[in-house]
Amino acid sequence: DREVTVQMVTGLDEFDGRKRPRLKINWRSVRWYHSRFIPEVVAGGVDYVVTSIPQSDILHGLLGARRVQARWIVYVHGQPFPVRGQAILAKRLLWRFLWRRAVRRADQAIAVSEWGAKFVPESVHTIVIPPAAPQLVGHRDSDAQAVGFVGRMSIGKDPVLFARIAESMPEREFVAYGDGLLLPELRRSEPAVDWRGGVDDPVAAFSTIGILLVPSLAEGLGLVLLQAAVLGV
Repeated sequence: DREVTVQMVTGLDEFDGRKRPRLKINWRSVRWYHSRFIPEVVAGGVDYVVTSIPQSDILHGLLGARRVQARWIVYVHGQPFPVRGQAILAKRLLWRFLWRRAVRRADQAIAVSEWGAKFVPESVHTIVIPPAAPQLVGHRDSDAQAVGFVGRMSIGKDPVLFARIAESMPEREFVAYGDGLLLPELRRSEPAVDWRGGVDDPVAAFSTIGILLVPSLAEGLGLVLLQAAVLGV
């Protein structure tokens, strides 16, 4: 037996502590990948590289997969390219082409759902491993009746559709928890929903929800569904 070294490439610094730019498909990220990441993987004797967002999938597949000996695993959360409304059609098609071309070089893919696995090229061995149920401790009001949304206020999560449903059911209370770029505009223009902002404790969000709506445009297996199930929503 020997120690196995794994290098995780995520989208945010707080997950791995690495000093690098927020990964995007731009020259800054390409320079960082060539000058910092690949030399560190080679010098560190890394056995596995795991990429967990489409940007890192594309960067590693097109720039690094054939330059390092480490085996490459792609972790697929959901649709790995922009959804309608996030980018123009040409950009969405280009992103899809680059992602599929890059991922063909992966040694393996792990998807959180069968739906997410369908995006991976058939030539790549793919296994489906749903995320573990979260360990949450707290009390939820069993009489809660509000219809709720819990998630990031972004186009992909589609809180606007949640607001449209709220408008069509004025007799019900609709509450939404989460932060994001769309939140200020939603608070201004969508009065049918009580936009409560972000919360640190998921139990606090679910404590007032009787029915959870997940209107996401592209979701593999959202953690919010598991959290809701654990708390009995």
